Amino acid sequence: MKKIDLKKTISSYKAKSGEFAIVDIPPLHYLMIDGDNGPASTHFMSAIQALYPVAYKLKFMSKLNLDRDYVVPPLEGLWWAEDMSVFTTNYDKSKWQWTAMILTPDWIPGEMFAASAAVGLAIGAMYYLGCIHPPGGATALSAVVGGDAVYELGYLYVISPVLINVLIILMVGIGSLF
Repeated sequence: MKKIDLKKTISSYKAKSGEFAIVDIPPLHYLMIDGDNGPASTHFMSAIQALYPVAYKLKFMSKLNLDRDYVVPPLEGLWWAEDMSVFTTNYDKSKWQWTAMILTPDWIPGEMFAASAAVGLAIGAMYYLGCIHPPGGATALSAVVGGDAVYELGYLYVISPVLINVLIILMVGIGSLF
């Protein structure tokens, strides 16, 4: 299986130093998170911690399910501010706004994005709340790929397997105290 490097196959990523060129940029697919404050902020670091697991999950799902492998591209960022002087004369990173983004191949279907994002967001939420519990990622994944059975449950899905499992874990934990 050939591994594709998107940076080398998309012409708009092949800028050469010292050369001026007008390029047409095709529509591209990105994983993106918007935020504010500078690059050393917890928001920016959390965005990176959320983007890369999703990007790598997509890569491995593509390799396993679609028989197409690729190099996960580097992080890209867009930076701006209401008042552009916060980048120069009135230097103030707390006023910066940004979009952190990672390029993804166009052959990845929406269902894979949804599955990867569900797991990534679940893990990100658990990390942010300080309660890492690996089955939480599986629960989020099953909500996305569960099909008609999960869809028919609607919000009962939160009560049905999730709340019941939480109560079981809680009872086992309390029971182990005695």
